[in-house]
Amino acid sequence: SCCTRPGKNLKKMENTNERAKRKRLQRELLDKQDEQRDVTKRIKELAKREIEDLSAEEQAFVDAHQREFKQAVANIAKCAQKKEREQEQEDADDVFETKMDELASMMRTAGHAVCYTGAGLSTAANIPDYRGPKGVWTLLARNAEEEIPEVDFTTCTPTVAHQALVGLLRAGIVKHIVSQNCDGLHLRSGVPRDQISELHGNSFIEYCPTCVPHRDFVRPFDTATHSSLRRHGTGRACVCGAALQDTIVHFGEKGKAITTMNWPAARTHALATDLIICLGTSLKVLKSYSALWGNPRSRPKLVIVNLQWTPKDKAAALLVRARCDKVLLALATRLAVPIPPYDPVSDPIATAPPGPASAAPAPASSKPRGGKSSHAARGGRRGPTHTRAAVAGGAGAEAVGAREASGQMESEGLNGSEGECEYEETKEPGVSEGEGEG
Repeated sequence: SCCTRPGKNLKKMENTNERAKRKRLQRELLDKQDEQRDVTKRIKELAKREIEDLSAEEQAFVDAHQREFKQAVANIAKCAQKKEREQEQEDADDVFETKMDELASMMRTAGHAVCYTGAGLSTAANIPDYRGPKGVWTLLARNAEEEIPEVDFTTCTPTVAHQALVGLLRAGIVKHIVSQNCDGLHLRSGVPRDQISELHGNSFIEYCPTCVPHRDFVRPFDTATHSSLRRHGTGRACVCGAALQDTIVHFGEKGKAITTMNWPAARTHALATDLIICLGTSLKVLKSYSALWGNPRSRPKLVIVNLQWTPKDKAAALLVRARCDKVLLALATRLAVPIPPYDPVSDPIATAPPGPASAAPAPASSKPRGGKSSHAARGGRRGPTHTRAAVAGGAGAEAVGAREASGQMESEGLNGSEGECEYEETKEPGVSEGEGEG
């Protein structure tokens, strides 16, 4: 034992030295991180000031950290641009009237006009949008989830904008409507189902995925109260005995409700159109559906009606900053198109049979993968309330790598990019990377 003691002591000393070395390196690393934090903080403060206002010492500091300073200036500019784009703007009355005259002229001469509608079309029905000042994503980003209003779709009725679109369809001025909304207001207003493609589903329609072709059931109640990512069972059964599913398309899903989404009609009209009118949509989801933007060699004219910036503003032949009701009312007047009133008796949703009683479906998880409550991740939904899928968007949009597509397009062997969505914006609140995206 006397012979081994010096060896043990030496090993103990080596271990002590190693620990001391590791601690020293950790302290040096922490000191370096603190120093970098101080540099970053000062750089951010200096980047907010004008260069000519900097002192000689501050100028020298900036010169020593040019790369960080340029990045800070770029970030400040990017944040300012983002805030500016989020602001709602409205055209002055004289500008609005001039634009309406121009749009009416474009619609008179168009051979095949189609309308793409988004959440902004339904705000007059007291259904919140996504990216407006009181939008679902906006409130979630502010951690103000409790401010998202509860909206029961069954109590909402079509707006002047919805009814004006019916008049334009009946007059043959508009040939088809492509909608991201799941509120059912287009159907309730009198739009025939073969003249609309509800790309993200309809809360009042459930379908049988087993029947060939799929059998749809229009209900007078919200069928998607328990809908969540990849969970679409409604608890009711088809006449064939198979379980019915809602038609909602969530972030990260490919829709399978072929008749409701009606992708073939959307693609056909997109190829035939010479005028696309976008109403109340940020286009952060729709822009990624390449099938909706016509032949690349002969792009149709694009008109955007939205209060906020959209990623397709520069491509627009006409950009209107006004509310959808105001625009469509002005157009109907100029085109001498009568606006049919909403008729509850003819409403296919209000007059639909209730169908068989449902067994209680398994409730959706109260904490989806995005970390927010289920109604937040689904566009502000609380029970039988506000539901819009995609990217949403997101919802849209706005989740990195989110993909949504039509099962119909896949089954027909069409190009996947025509039915899928790849978001290029930042991730929507309440949507995880895997889910999002619309």
